[in-house]
Amino acid sequence: LGFGEPVRFADAPFEEALTPDVVQVTYVRELPRAKVLWDWLELLIVPAALATVGLLFSRAQRHHEIELARKREAA
Repeated sequence: LGFGEPVRFADAPFEEALTPDVVQVTYVRELPRAKVLWDWLELLIVPAALATVGLLFSRAQRHHEIELARKREAA
């Protein structure tokens, strides 16, 4: 779990007189920030919602079948 902005690494400055205006060039590498707790939760929300809907549907279907069986026995 990480927090904050992307991690930036500044390599040693590379000095070169490319033009009279450019005296120093610095190369910077930027790594993406680490995943935070909320990022991982976002990945779990959709599968959890689909699983919940599936369970609710199968439960409702099972109750409906039980009710139909009771009606058949009563008739």
